Amino acid sequence: MEIYKENSFSRAVNNVRKLGAYYTDVGHAKRIGNLFDFETAEEICVLEPSIGDGSAVLSATGGRKNCKVYGVEIQEETYRDHLCQNPAFAGILREDFLRGVKISHGAFSFCFCNPPYGEQKDEYGGKRLESLFLEKISQYLCNGAYLALIIPHAVYSEEKFFRQVLNRYEICSYYKFDDGEYAKYHQIVAILRKKRSGLNGYLREKFVAEYEKALDLEQYPYLPSDGDVMMEKYEIPASYDSNLEYFTTKEFRPEEAVKKLEKSALFGVIGDSLFQKNYRGCDLEKPIVPVSNDMAYLLAVIGGGQGFAGNEEEGTLHLQRGVARHEESESVEYDERGNAKKIESKQYTKICLNIIENDGTITHL
Repeated sequence: MEIYKENSFSRAVNNVRKLGAYYTDVGHAKRIGNLFDFETAEEICVLEPSIGDGSAVLSATGGRKNCKVYGVEIQEETYRDHLCQNPAFAGILREDFLRGVKISHGAFSFCFCNPPYGEQKDEYGGKRLESLFLEKISQYLCNGAYLALIIPHAVYSEEKFFRQVLNRYEICSYYKFDDGEYAKYHQIVAILRKKRSGLNGYLREKFVAEYEKALDLEQYPYLPSDGDVMMEKYEIPASYDSNLEYFTTKEFRPEEAVKKLEKSALFGVIGDSLFQKNYRGCDLEKPIVPVSNDMAYLLAVIGGGQGFAGNEEEGTLHLQRGVARHEESESVEYDERGNAKKIESKQYTKICLNIIENDGTITHL
């Protein structure tokens, strides 16, 4: 058997390309998706920890409404151009999947993953990225969940990595990419199913038998063609969006917080208290008769003129708000000797208009 090895330079070049735009092609992604039954489960939470532009995982899941796709992407440009405004995704994080995310454990029943390839030489002590991603993904998958793992054959057949796979997953099948696509990164896809709690580990005989098959690339079948009829598909168990308590970044990002607030049912209830609306006078109908100066003042202080007004470009932008205050005054009458004879107390409502200018100046009218 021919063993393929990369030197450090070629591996680095491939990693740079991959971080740029070399994602799983949609044709192979769709054929991988054809191996699974997405229809039976009422709802499926899908995880893609290195989502790229998102086209691969959407091709695999077929855009089905019962598939709630969540992804993580580290590249700012890719996130901005392809992901953040795409309604096809239930949630997208722009973050480092290994360090910067907080995700509920056991919440996903399907994962489509084509991780970055190579070694991580910082605090992870030179571990391979594929191994680190697999370790992290396993935390977020429920028992019985399926993982479609796309990696180079040289990595999958490395003994230490294969032991990691066999420790947490049942190996359902594996396929080789078509020759033209395989020549780029020597990729295969392994279809794995997460073992139930308490069943981790493997027997020595099991490892020897499975590892021998993993080494022999000549025995890997090609992915079934798109037109092939699959007699039996892997039925993905249900997982529900409502059980995903956490899908967020460890670092607070205001733009992400705003998006989550806008989706919250409570947002509409408390939004009026949190955010200042535009000038309300714009929403009022034209009065039947001209409004006097006194009446205009009263309308302003009771809310008719409340909010932002003016134009920022012209430097006239200001915020005005009417306030009605409860006031109390006392009057004292004195006798001929200068002693207080009578004290009268009056209570009344004082109407004020507060204006905050663009430069921060506050005026009370």
